[in-house]
Amino acid sequence: AESGLQWTEFPPVSAEHGLHWMDITGRLRGAAETLALGQLVRPDSFSLFDAMAAIELMDPKMDAGMDFVQASQRINTFDEAVQRGLRLADLPAGELIGIMDDMLSCLVAWLKGNSLPQTVYSCMYAHRPLALQEPCLKGFLVVFLRAVQSMHTSIISCGVFEEEDFNPTLYLVDLACGLTEAEALDHLARADAAAAAIAAPHGPALAARLQFVRTLLQVLDATANPANMQKSHRLLAAAKGLLATVGETAALGSPKVTDPAVAKAFEPFANSHMLSPTPPREIDTYTRAEAVAFLQDELGFLLQAIAVAGCHNLNSLQEFFFNFGRTKAGLLARTKLFALVNCGPQLVGRVTASDLVKDAIRGFNAPPVLLAKTWLSEQEDAQALVGNFFRIAGETCVELLRVSMYNRGRLRRKLTKLFEELAQFQHEAGEVDHQLHALALIHDPQAVRVMCFGAWTLAYVTETLTHWLLLGFELNLFAPYEMHYSYWYLENLYSWVRVTLTESKKRQAAVEEAEDGKKKKKKEKEKLFYPLYQPFDVLFAVASGTVRILDGLRLENKLPVMPSEFSQPNITYAHRFSGLRFFDTPGYLPYESFVAYLTETERAQVPAGTLLQCLYGNAATFFDNARKLIEARLSAPVQPTAGTRQELESLLKVAKMNTIMAKLLLSGRFAGSRAVATFDYSTHRDFPIVKVS
Repeated sequence: AESGLQWTEFPPVSAEHGLHWMDITGRLRGAAETLALGQLVRPDSFSLFDAMAAIELMDPKMDAGMDFVQASQRINTFDEAVQRGLRLADLPAGELIGIMDDMLSCLVAWLKGNSLPQTVYSCMYAHRPLALQEPCLKGFLVVFLRAVQSMHTSIISCGVFEEEDFNPTLYLVDLACGLTEAEALDHLARADAAAAAIAAPHGPALAARLQFVRTLLQVLDATANPANMQKSHRLLAAAKGLLATVGETAALGSPKVTDPAVAKAFEPFANSHMLSPTPPREIDTYTRAEAVAFLQDELGFLLQAIAVAGCHNLNSLQEFFFNFGRTKAGLLARTKLFALVNCGPQLVGRVTASDLVKDAIRGFNAPPVLLAKTWLSEQEDAQALVGNFFRIAGETCVELLRVSMYNRGRLRRKLTKLFEELAQFQHEAGEVDHQLHALALIHDPQAVRVMCFGAWTLAYVTETLTHWLLLGFELNLFAPYEMHYSYWYLENLYSWVRVTLTESKKRQAAVEEAEDGKKKKKKEKEKLFYPLYQPFDVLFAVASGTVRILDGLRLENKLPVMPSEFSQPNITYAHRFSGLRFFDTPGYLPYESFVAYLTETERAQVPAGTLLQCLYGNAATFFDNARKLIEARLSAPVQPTAGTRQELESLLKVAKMNTIMAKLLLSGRFAGSRAVATFDYSTHRDFPIVKVS
């Protein structure tokens, strides 16, 4: 009524036919013409969210049910495809090879996040593989679909994916085809026999593809158990060799674009009824060569993943996951890695998460309650208290390992969501220390309070926070004008780790002195004194050098500045580090703390005119110290892992290049020029090579 619309009554409902249908398109268009620009007729229950989520029916850009294939030409079922010429027997070898290779391409598209109906199930033969009379294709498909089912089960159980990574819906498709694994392999054996009867070169090419899907299924089964690592390694090596043969013989397959028989085997619109009525999503398609290359890479990452069986403590597990997460491993490899570790009540099939945490804390600062022949270690209340803490800590550590397997774009957000739980976990560690001290006072009123559990938790949490902050550089989230306070905050976090490690060393030294003169080997002492998986001494030196060089560049007005229209750095700063507000230790540093640091730097008590020389000189010293530390680690008798070695070598290059730049700035090379600093992250993803040009 408010818009002035006049509706005429509809004709009465026909009692004889139940309903009377009429075309109201003209009326709706006439009513729409009476509306002014921007007006909308809506009920109160229709919100802006509904308007944004609404789908315009029968619009090809919005309605997934619309396509450009005429209804008379569309194939909807397997039976229709057979009636229109889909052959079930006597397929030439070239067509078989082409269809098998296209199925591998569909597998890759599915693993990349596309839906099953639009990828694997777009093959009409996959709808009813048992109806095939062609033994090679039947055997290939039943085992291939079973491998897809195994991948789906692993990915769902680990849950390290987001909507852009993987579409978990199976749309009620029976991938097992009603067969047991033994029956599926029996079909594959018949396919092997049929392929052996085909002359070269097509016969061996078909045999390689059949052997590949068999080996792939065996790999998926073997990598579910850490006890099968030798077998998994052998199978993965065999699968990579067979896949290389598949790539070399891909030219023998009939191309889909020129062979109607191969094209007819894939009907992209056959499963439109399965899709939800949402805007159609563009499907990423992959050539046969691209599919083989992707699968080769993924098998290579699986080979790296099974090496996790060699990790025997929490620190080595963290180091392995940290380095693996930085690779370009796909979802399947990341899933399999976590599944290998968390395959039951015991991690890597050997020890529980609680025991891993207990060993990590004992090696970190030797709490009295974990030492033999101490009063606390014999008290049931104390053991129950720390036992409950170890259970909680074990669950927290496993969850962090799981989250670290998300794709890098999602990882930072996932870690932010865990910060509140980590802060609570840190609080519980402090409560454990408090209650243990209360028990110790019963036995010895002069007992000194030790914060062993709180110290280890602080180091563990701060290590996670530095990882979270470094992800910002890796993902290129920080603008150039944000580099200064970002590295300043990072240096502060590293300072907390250094303090914690220093206290750990003192605690270990005190425990050793109390062991009646027992001496440990130097190698064992080094292991105790480096209880965290990241080289924090090196990272602190590089971060400190970066901050000092940025301090000097700021005083010379050579740092990029925030555009004037966005000149509210306090708001940007608060947004960047808001996730750290949950923690009391290390406490959140507001923007005012950074401003106070800048003011303190400008007012440093140094001889007049030498402030820049001091800053650049300190930067050169920090970078040179980093170089010495890295070279010492790389030449040590106990060599770092391959991933850590690569990390140290890239940091070494950054330290050397920035030492040179700091000395150039110290010499006044760029004094008075209008040159502006730039940051080159091509060598290391977290720490740049600073350039002035």
